[in-house]
Amino acid sequence: MKLTIFIMDEKSSLEQVVELEQYFIDTLKPNLNVDLIASSSGYHDPMSIEARERLRKQRGIPVYVYNSEDFTLLYVFDSKQHMYDSIFIIIL
Repeated sequence: MKLTIFIMDEKSSLEQVVELEQYFIDTLKPNLNVDLIASSSGYHDPMSIEARERLRKQRGIPVYVYNSEDFTLLYVFDSKQHMYDSIFIIIL
């Protein structure tokens, strides 16, 4: 992964910011962007369930839950966060 910070002039207009964002979307063709159209609204439609599942599997480390008596596999969660959310664990 590579992080590039692009610093714009503080007098840049919102239109210029959106234009630059669209340039980067078109040039870099990011595969994790939900919305490939830059807009000034800051709003995009919620991510689809399919996209969430795909990202969870790409980013997460699976968690295997076994029966403690005979060590049979009970369930496989896609990630720790998926496990926390599924069985309502709160991490403080």
